[in-house]
Amino acid sequence: MIQPTKLLDSNIFEGGQLFLELKPKILFIAVAIIFLFLSLLVGIFRLMADNGLNTGILQNIYALHPILMVFGFLACIVMAERVAGISVIPDLQQSRVPLAMVPLVALGVLSELAGYSMGARWLDYVGGALLLSGCFAFIFVLFKLSGKTGIKLPFYFMILSAVSLSISAILSAFSLPGGNFPFIMLLLSFPLIFILGERVELTRFTSSAASTNRFMISFILAGSAVALFTLSSILYFLFDLQMMVLSIGSLLLLTTLIVVLLTENQNFNLLSRSREPLQRYVLTHTRVAYAWGILGLILAEIYFVNSRLDLYDAFIHSMAVGFIGTMLLAHGPVILPSVIGRKLDITRISLLPLEILTAGNLIRIVGDLILVNYNSAIVSVFVGLSGWLILIAVLAFLLKLIPIASSANQIISSRKNSIMSKGSN
Repeated sequence: MIQPTKLLDSNIFEGGQLFLELKPKILFIAVAIIFLFLSLLVGIFRLMADNGLNTGILQNIYALHPILMVFGFLACIVMAERVAGISVIPDLQQSRVPLAMVPLVALGVLSELAGYSMGARWLDYVGGALLLSGCFAFIFVLFKLSGKTGIKLPFYFMILSAVSLSISAILSAFSLPGGNFPFIMLLLSFPLIFILGERVELTRFTSSAASTNRFMISFILAGSAVALFTLSSILYFLFDLQMMVLSIGSLLLLTTLIVVLLTENQNFNLLSRSREPLQRYVLTHTRVAYAWGILGLILAEIYFVNSRLDLYDAFIHSMAVGFIGTMLLAHGPVILPSVIGRKLDITRISLLPLEILTAGNLIRIVGDLILVNYNSAIVSVFVGLSGWLILIAVLAFLLKLIPIASSANQIISSRKNSIMSKGSN
């Protein structure tokens, strides 16, 4: 006969396992979303100020916009996503390292936010150390996942992206990214290369041997680009040489993107004939994202060859909002269900967030290109206010997915109630 205390202990353990399985992921996603909105608001008000619409709101942290977006949001969200994979690795289930990634990065961001705002340099160093620790934990988890899942190449891309993020963490302890071109390119390389790793991962079932070889070439090109961006960070005293190295690195990254795109064309042809709403949704977003990414890297290449053409903001946001933002919209409905353990309601996906995001970024990039040659107050106003469209696009996207997350919480509550009921009996 089973003792009631043993049954209750077993049920409590089951409830604890369920809590550990779902709650941290949802909490980590919530942290990332908070940083996302803070970063968006900082970026919006800074963009307005740069275009003659200064409100003074959040102006003390304008320069921290890239740190908030890349470390606070993007790093935390991809780390939360990878926490979902630890269930297949017994070693990681018993380790605290996966659950330490997001807290370390979040605390690092807060430390640098306080340090740079108050002029306390020691907080910048503490923040950089915390960010680097979070990156090392992330690399450890990725290595473990790559060794146990048997899928190597996608994780090579992801580990490379985490290396780029680690170098950025070191740089963040000593300076802010604004105007620091190597720092900016390393920050952008993290999500860009990570997303390419996800593209390789998502297409592995239809990839041929030739496709795998092309993906491997892309990985080598991307690794060379990161190495050159890192090298350029120590060439600050030789501006012309630094810009040349950045130009070569950007060209390699552009080639990487084009090779991956050409390799994916076979999958695009298959998806274009599909009647599945989710596959059509992903295909549309992916094509738009690649167009933005290629445009952004072409603009970056032109800028590094001739910095007198003020394409700095245009190339950054073609890549950051256009490529990375659109890919997040594409992958969100695919990846989120695996993170929160809930099937996607296909009827809730929509192209509206993509349309708003694209419109907002087009206004900004086209406006920036016009302002390179013509000083127009009207164009400046449109560019200055375009950031609000990006915020609206993000809100529209999240409002479509909130019911999924709510359902996940309902699952936790119902299963906990069931466990407690069993324990009482």
